[in-house]
Parts: sequence; structure tokens; C-alpha cells
Amino acid sequence: MSDLSAGAAFGLSLLIAAIPIALYVVTVWRLDIYEREPLKLLILAFLWGAVPSALLAIIISSVLSVPLTLLPEQYYQMATASLVAPPVEEAIKGLALVGLYLWAREEFDDALDGVIYGSLIGFGFSLSENVLYLMDTSSVSEWAAVALGRGVIFGLNHAMFTSFTGAALGIALGVSGRGRRTAIVLAGYLLAMGAHFGHNFLLSISQSIWLSLLANGVGVAVILIIIGWSWWRERHWIADGLAPEVSAGTLTQSQYEAIRSRRRKRDEKNKPDRAWEQFYRAAVELAFAKQRQKREHPAPSEQVDTLRTHLATARDALDRV
Repeated sequence: MSDLSAGAAFGLSLLIAAIPIALYVVTVWRLDIYEREPLKLLILAFLWGAVPSALLAIIISSVLSVPLTLLPEQYYQMATASLVAPPVEEAIKGLALVGLYLWAREEFDDALDGVIYGSLIGFGFSLSENVLYLMDTSSVSEWAAVALGRGVIFGLNHAMFTSFTGAALGIALGVSGRGRRTAIVLAGYLLAMGAHFGHNFLLSISQSIWLSLLANGVGVAVILIIIGWSWWRERHWIADGLAPEVSAGTLTQSQYEAIRSRRRKRDEKNKPDRAWEQFYRAAVELAFAKQRQKREHPAPSEQVDTLRTHLATARDALDRV
């Protein structure tokens, strides 16, 4: 990359780093099968990871690494990568998750939402970090190795690390007692930090990437299990939350069964029926709000009433189609 101008090197590095991350982002976004998160919050999470988190990590890690400069170079690199980067970076990304929850509490329902937002923050962080590493290369072969290794082979790393903190935050929502909730979130952060440490340490002591790749695969598998568990819980929330709406006349039995089974109606051109999609989203939002009503004190009854009215309006619009 040394034969390119700074602007050209940055533009090319940004493009190459962004392509695999964009594919990963779309894949993670589609995992939220029942109630997808607002686009503005997803963009905010990504941008926080890409800019403030990356800048803060560089500044704080640089300061904390000063005492380690007394070590021989090989040990200095290992110490900074394994002992400084994991706690600093996961703390910064984790604080972003907590801030996002406090700011948009009504959009944070469970562990799956924590995984989604944690992943977006992690992908944003990866984008900035990968661009910096790509621009620091001195040859085409080194540049290609960094692009393949950091962007593709280990492209899920930061998303997976921060997902542990996010999942713990989502799990803590359903637990009573501030002490227990704090302990769960702290455990998630420690797991994120441990996974990050394991990846960096294994790469530092071994010439092979296979041990680190295996460890990362275990981490991704754990996140997938959490996602499957969250799907199961959300399916039950929908079934339990909407069943009383049939008795109340807000939903018909056939509509209730269609929502439970996630059946999608299509028009004569085989495109998703817009009225049905709006009706479906309104019903799921009502079910999720009723779940939040069970765990929060005081219960947000006004929000449930408002969403029930929205559902009735969407049902009437569906009936007119």
C-alpha cells in the first residue's frame, strides 16, 4: 500500500473492509425474525462502534500500554494484545450497549436484541480497526492477508465478543433484584473479555490460526444457541400475549394462528401483502409490550393500550383490502 496516496489507500481499505462486514450485518439483522429493531438504532449502534469506541480504545489502550514498553518487543506485543485490548475494548463497547438500553428501553426486549445491538457495535468497531490494519501494510501480499484474515476468517470476532455482553444484558431484563441483574451483566462482560483474550493470546503464542479459529467457532456456537433459545421464548411471548386478544375480539382465531406460525400473505404478484405486514408487526409489538408489562414496575399500561389501538386500526385496514 506504500505506493498509493493516503487518500487512495484509505478509500481502497475502507471498501475492502466494508464488503464482508456488510454481508455479516445483513445476516445478523435477518436473525431477528419476529420484531426487527428500528433502523435508526442499528445505525447508531454501528456508528458508535466505528467512531467513538474505536477512538476511545486507541487513546485508553495507548495510555495503559506505556508501562509495558519496558518489556522486550515480543512480550510487549503479546501483553498489549492480550492484557490491555480485551478489557478496554469490551468495556467501551459494553458501555455503549448499556447506554443504548437506557435511551431506548422499549426496544430492548431480550437476549436476542442484546446480540443484535452488540453485533452491530462490534461490526462498526471491526470496520475501523480493519481499515487501520490494512493501511499499515507494506505490500500487496500483506494487504491481502490482512483483508482475508481480519475481514473474512475472523470477521465475526468483535461482533461475537460484544454479543456476550449484550446477551447478558438482555437476560438480566427478566431477572428480579438489582444485584442479580448486575452480576449477570458483569458475567457477560467477563465472558466477552475472556473470549477476546483467548483469541488474541492464542494468536500471540502460536504460528497457526487453527486454535484461535476453533475457540472462535465455540464462541459463535454459544451465541447461536442463545439466539435459538431467544426465538423459542419470543414465540411463547407471542402465543401467550395474543391469546387474550382473541377472547377480547381484537384478533380472530385464524389471525392468531397465522401470526403464531409466522405465515406471510402475498398479493397477486407474489409480493408481501403490505396491509398484512403492518397488521403482523402491530400484533407482535403488542405481545412484546405485554411481556415488558409483566417485568417492569410500574407496568407501562399506556403503551399496551396504545399498541392495542394500533392493532385494531391495522386489523380494520386489513379487512378493507
